[in-house]
Amino acid sequence: MKTHSSSRSQLSIRWMGVAALASLYGAFTLAWVNYRIHLPGLLTQFQFSADVAPQLLLIETLLAISLEPLMGKISDRMAQQQGTRLPLISLGVVLASAVFMAIPVWAIFVSPSSAGQWGLLGLLIGWAIVMSIFRSPSVALLRQSASTPNLPLAASGLTFAAGIAGAAAPLAKQFILDLGVAVTFTAAAILLLATAAAVRFFAPAAPERPRASSTSDSLSRLCLIFFTGLAVTLGFRLAIDTFPKILKAQLPQVNAALLVGVIFWRSRWRLFRQARLQRDRAIGRSCGWASWEPPDFWA
Repeated sequence: MKTHSSSRSQLSIRWMGVAALASLYGAFTLAWVNYRIHLPGLLTQFQFSADVAPQLLLIETLLAISLEPLMGKISDRMAQQQGTRLPLISLGVVLASAVFMAIPVWAIFVSPSSAGQWGLLGLLIGWAIVMSIFRSPSVALLRQSASTPNLPLAASGLTFAAGIAGAAAPLAKQFILDLGVAVTFTAAAILLLATAAAVRFFAPAAPERPRASSTSDSLSRLCLIFFTGLAVTLGFRLAIDTFPKILKAQLPQVNAALLVGVIFWRSRWRLFRQARLQRDRAIGRSCGWASWEPPDFWA
């Protein structure tokens, strides 16, 4: 009994902390969904070609790839010195929300002159930069809410929340367009602030002290994570952007947006289920039940 209870304590999850992080991750994804949907309209309003949108998104993606590891390193140093990453997360969320609300204000009150065009581009790229400030530090907070064996399950909660928000792109695109830039951007900014406040409220009181690791070990793992993430991102973009167009061309009677949304939700649910089963297997083995397999109630 003692072994069982000690194993449970070692494999514990602070569910409120994980839920707060998942809500912030979902709000982050929803903000990007709104941004991608309204970006072509914003650019054409300021007399840019609609073809500029993919190029701008590529630039912002490259900026995120460059800045997020840097922000993660800064947050690690802050956690070592101050025992918390929350100031950097709060700064990033406040700046991102302010710039996100400034974009529709600029679109409404500024004329599409040369200065207006450059100002809009500055706001769009600036928002992508400040969004990179808090994403990796907020994900790093997961270690404070879940033990190492439980990290896959806790991380799947974040992925599931992002999947629900990401499915809004194919399912609710027209609804988001009908609401307009001002409403959707302001709502997304408020949601970011609210979820960041929840993360701060439910953050564990104990200070965080990141452990040092081998440089060569870390570099090889980072390379593996980078290429895995790159492959997953390319697959995601193919599924969200290209697959619906091909499906609509081949089978016009099929609701491609609904089908992609359902597939996306289902894949995220399966990921959560697999992480739960993996956690239950870890509990069984830590209690000495080497051959024990948990019942699959999550299909």
